[in-house]
Amino acid sequence: VNTKKGPGRLGDVGVQFQRDGLLTFENEKFENFIENDYLKAAQILTGYFENGQKVNGFVDNLENVVNSALQNPSGTLFTRNRGFESNIRDIDRRVENKQRQLERKEENLKQKFARLEETMARIRTQGSGLAGLQGGSAVNPVQQLG
Repeated sequence: VNTKKGPGRLGDVGVQFQRDGLLTFENEKFENFIENDYLKAAQILTGYFENGQKVNGFVDNLENVVNSALQNPSGTLFTRNRGFESNIRDIDRRVENKQRQLERKEENLKQKFARLEETMARIRTQGSGLAGLQGGSAVNPVQQLG
């Protein structure tokens, strides 16, 4: 951050970004910096005015980032949320389609099984009829049919 006394860093006043994106605050470092150069600390945090123009400090920059993230409907958070909701709807549609396909496949298999059962019953009936025709004779049942 630029100050009237030259560049300054947020870490100079005891504020550090962690790897997880959170901020930590070192009170002792902050108090020491304020005791040595209160004006520079204030300018790092809140900015200053020069020639009628506002030069942003950390708080101003943080506010801009937060406002752009929360802006409705085009903010970062709203956009990401809409993207997640869209992905969820797509996944739900795919799950529903797969369920319908499974239900159709199950119904087809049940129909095939029923036809197979029916065919096997007919074969058993024909086999019984052929065995009855043969009786005790040594004549081929197929010859007796025809």
